[in-house]
Amino acid sequence: MEKYSLYHFNLPKLTEDGKGVLPAEPSRVDTFEQLEQAQAAAKSNASKFDRVVLTRVSDEGESLVERYTDGKPVEPGKQFD
Repeated sequence: MEKYSLYHFNLPKLTEDGKGVLPAEPSRVDTFEQLEQAQAAAKSNASKFDRVVLTRVSDEGESLVERYTDGKPVEPGKQFD
């Protein structure tokens, strides 16, 4: 049976003087039974977190469905801007 995991990440930020680090909010994972619900949650949370990753989890393992960086979708296979 397939399920969908939605990972939400915020990255630590530098302080204004650049000498320290402000901690990020804790990451979280949500699980969905249906792809459409998971995709809707990914889109709505994309602007609230630095990174959002949606994966399909099955008996065969976990695979990437879609991901967002800084609120924008990232093309499959693309690593960095």
